[in-house]
Amino acid sequence: MPLPRPLFTGSGTGVLGMALGALGANVIITDLRDELPHIERNLEHNAALWAQQCAHRPAVREHAWGADMDWLCEQRFDYVVGSDLLYFGGWDLMAVDTREPLLQSLAAAVSATAAPSSFAPLA
Repeated sequence: MPLPRPLFTGSGTGVLGMALGALGANVIITDLRDELPHIERNLEHNAALWAQQCAHRPAVREHAWGADMDWLCEQRFDYVVGSDLLYFGGWDLMAVDTREPLLQSLAAAVSATAAPSSFAPLA
């Protein structure tokens, strides 16, 4: 049976992606370029998770919502996971309106899902 393949967008520290990987999912963790070193460091600090028999170390990829959409359309995700997705633009949350780029990215990812039963839990 193939591993579930989730996309985790706007991952921040990557903790949810690590949990999915520890449970055996073939997850891709995405965030802005500045966040990637922190995510990679967290993956390294939790290397013991990937030693478990079922675990799968998550892949990490840069993705700014609404940009570089081609790679999303080429993927096949079983589900899309996101949390705190509108927290972008510093403390002035209205400084950058990310709603439309976020919806573009989510639409591309969901349109490339593997099955009609795929879903996108967002918080």
